[in-house]
Amino acid sequence: MGYGITLVSDLVVRKNAKLSTRASFERLRAICMHFMRNPDPTVVPILDFQLLSEPESQYGWFEYQYDMVRLGMLSHSEKNLIGHMNSYRRERWETESYVVEGRKNFPILYDFISAIKLQGRYFDLHEGNVLKDDQERYLLIDLEGFYSAEPLDHPSNSWITR
Repeated sequence: MGYGITLVSDLVVRKNAKLSTRASFERLRAICMHFMRNPDPTVVPILDFQLLSEPESQYGWFEYQYDMVRLGMLSHSEKNLIGHMNSYRRERWETESYVVEGRKNFPILYDFISAIKLQGRYFDLHEGNVLKDDQERYLLIDLEGFYSAEPLDHPSNSWITR
C-alpha cells in the first residue's frame, strides 16, 4: 500500500508515521481526536490514534499511528479531474475544457473538491489523498494534510475541538 499504510483488516487500514516536533505532533493528535469525536462528511472515519514513541531529548521523532476505514480507489478520470482542478486557479475552472468536461461527468467530485478548496483548511489536496467509500462518497485521507504552520491555539485552527 505504501506511505506507511498497512492493511489491518478488510475494513481498516493503519498509517504509521513520525513528526519531529512536539508542536507538530500535538497538532496532529488534536486533529485526529477531533475527527474521532466529530466525524466529518469530507474526511475518512478515524477509528484510533496511538503515540508509539517519543524522543527522550529535544531531538528525535514522535512516532504515531492512526487507524481509518478502508476506502475504494478512484478511476483514472476522477484522478485527472482532481489534478486539473488543482492545476488551475478557481477562476479558470469555468474555461478549462478538462475541468468543464469533468464537472459534467463527475459533478459530485467537482463539488467535493470545490468545497474542500473553499474551506481552506486542507493543504495537501491531490489525487492520491482522495478516495471514496462504498456509497460512492468522496473523502479525504492523509490527515497530515490538515497541517498548519500556526500554533494549535491560533484562530485559524479554531475548527479543531479539543
